Amino acid sequence: MSNPESIQSTPENRSDTAELESLNNERREVLRESLDKAELQHKQDKQEALADVRSEALNNAKDADPHAASHSERSPAERRTGFISRSQREQSFAKQMDGITPHLSSNEKKLSNFIHKKGVEKASDTASSTIARPNALLAGSIAAFLLVTIVYLLAKHYGYRLSGFETIGAFALGWILGMVYDYIRLLIGNKKQ
Repeated sequence: MSNPESIQSTPENRSDTAELESLNNERREVLRESLDKAELQHKQDKQEALADVRSEALNNAKDADPHAASHSERSPAERRTGFISRSQREQSFAKQMDGITPHLSSNEKKLSNFIHKKGVEKASDTASSTIARPNALLAGSIAAFLLVTIVYLLAKHYGYRLSGFETIGAFALGWILGMVYDYIRLLIGNKKQ
């Protein structure tokens, strides 16, 4: 049962088939080369676009923050490592204040000038490191609330009048307890180290 429509293999047909296969192979090679070129071109375009975006972002960042540009342009040898001197701190503080004060109202500027005077800053720093410690203030507030509540309830029950010193005394007692707690914690912390 042979199919009458089938092409019989003859020498002429074989040469045509060989030519078609060689043409197909050549076309495949050309297509592969063009695909490779297209892929390479695509990668290069992508890299160029990425470089453009990076440079634009850097330019925008430099425009937005002029200090960032000078900082990034300094070499690692120029960057300071170690302690910051007093003059460097003062220069940095002055730069920050120059940047902030234009945005303040006149009353805020006056308050800022008062708060940042040397004497007021020294007094504030001294107070915050001695009498205005957070644990002492918290303990004083909690003790004042609890003790005054208890004293008030007892005074009301027994019919006594409060003098007004109860709150101050309770706060002072709690503050002292908070300072003792801080001192003990500091001593224990130093022994562990």
